[in-house]
Amino acid sequence: MNICNFTGRITKEPEIKTAQNGNTYLKFCLAVKRRAKVSDHPISDFIDCIAFDKTAELISKYCKKGSLIII
Repeated sequence: MNICNFTGRITKEPEIKTAQNGNTYLKFCLAVKRRAKVSDHPISDFIDCIAFDKTAELISKYCKKGSLIII
């Protein structure tokens, strides 16, 4: 089993949405910095994420654009 942990910042204001079946979800993009092999300047990777139900509600309530989160 592979385990990935990402620490990054949310790139835009999270907006909670409701699906047709009534479940809540939240789409957001996470900007994660990493070091470049050639130079010392960091490179940002942008990772698209989806949260569902209670997790989506918590992120929507407590996080905003630029918030540092760990996934």
